[in-house]
Amino acid sequence: MTKFIKILFLFTLGVTLFQACNDTPQMINTSDDASIKRVLLIDSTEKVNVIPADFTIDNENNTIINIDSLPYGTKIDSIFLSIEFASTLGYIINDTISESYTSRFTTRAYDLTKPIKIKNLASNGKTTKEYTMTVNVHKVSTYKHVWTKLTDQISSKTYNNQTAFVLNDAFYFLYQTENKCKFSTSKDGENWSEKGVAQGLPLDISLGNNHIVHNGKVYILSKNQIYTSSNVQTWTKKAITGDSNYDYKSLLMFFKNQFWAIAQHKTDGSIKIANSTDAVNWEFSGKRSFDKIFPLSGFAVTTFKPNLGREKVVVVGGKNSSNKALNTRWAAENILGTDSLNWVNLSNTQSKFSPISNSSVAYYGSKLLLIGGYNNAGILLEEEQELRNSINEGLTWLAPDTEINQLPDGFGQRANISSFIHNNSLYLVGGVGEDKTYKNDIWKIRVNFYDFEDPSKY
Repeated sequence: MTKFIKILFLFTLGVTLFQACNDTPQMINTSDDASIKRVLLIDSTEKVNVIPADFTIDNENNTIINIDSLPYGTKIDSIFLSIEFASTLGYIINDTISESYTSRFTTRAYDLTKPIKIKNLASNGKTTKEYTMTVNVHKVSTYKHVWTKLTDQISSKTYNNQTAFVLNDAFYFLYQTENKCKFSTSKDGENWSEKGVAQGLPLDISLGNNHIVHNGKVYILSKNQIYTSSNVQTWTKKAITGDSNYDYKSLLMFFKNQFWAIAQHKTDGSIKIANSTDAVNWEFSGKRSFDKIFPLSGFAVTTFKPNLGREKVVVVGGKNSSNKALNTRWAAENILGTDSLNWVNLSNTQSKFSPISNSSVAYYGSKLLLIGGYNNAGILLEEEQELRNSINEGLTWLAPDTEINQLPDGFGQRANISSFIHNNSLYLVGGVGEDKTYKNDIWKIRVNFYDFEDPSKY
């Protein structure tokens, strides 16, 4: 008789004597199946509190493991177990502690910070099966935003009129000097090379965030002309075709398989949103006209697909035709069956949101992030407003939990930041800081869960 059988012998004998004392004889069904069917983790403080963990039971390799790790910081050093067996007369944990199959839970809590052994005796009193159980807990905070400065200076000099983007898996920094437009490139965002002149761009072009990258090309709109390039070194210019009563001012985004831009009436100054399939021929599929409640410049815009719901676009703040900063948050959805957009102003009395311009917005880490900008007086935002997030798609904005995300030392107050997402990381480039100091540094933000096996779960 093995040591394991001996440990359980007295318990089994007690069960047999109990059954023999019953007035009515009972037929006992036995099995040689000693496998484990399910394991639950029970918080030691309240045995009804189940810690959510989905375990994979491998009966060939005799292992039990949760592929999806428990959240960072989950305490597992004192945990009760609830185990469902195919059949059992009792089991032993770590070769020493005998547990009863009549109890719903283990008789004591176990330290699961390291693997444990579970050995079960089938109800036939002969067959045994031993498993090694491992409980995984994330070693880093799931939603932590990790900031890294990749370089202090992309180019040898800094300039105000600038923008940055990713095109064909390469990073580009496009800027205007005293007498020409130039650009620098990088493969990793850290090591940059100055490439020279961007041929074909006029000196009076406004770079800012007035560009769209789509299908291997970058597009910039200026004075009713569209400039296009596939390598940033050489640009082609085409005069746009559209309603001659309007000037086409700023590109918005690529959305619903179309380019979208802001157009202003030449006489009354009203605004309409134009759309185009090629960025050259424009129309107004939506008939709505905006007065001074939709931005003409200095806005922040992003498109995104939340985990639930339709693809969306959000336009935050900016300045209207009177150069007044707005507190608007315009949103629209990708509704099938229509080429137009139904714009909704998310401004509401329950959510205070001051006028803002020249900020940057991105949907990253399963939320919207709003970074930098100017207030209504044209002053850089205070530090507590420099970084905000929205978990309800732009309706309300709050400062993030500093344990999850906060501005790093050295970033400072700034506006006109270029932002883009590449390979599940968010990049912030340049801008203008205090005392109108122009910047051309680059920062990388990475949320930890993008390094997990299945980031889409978060």
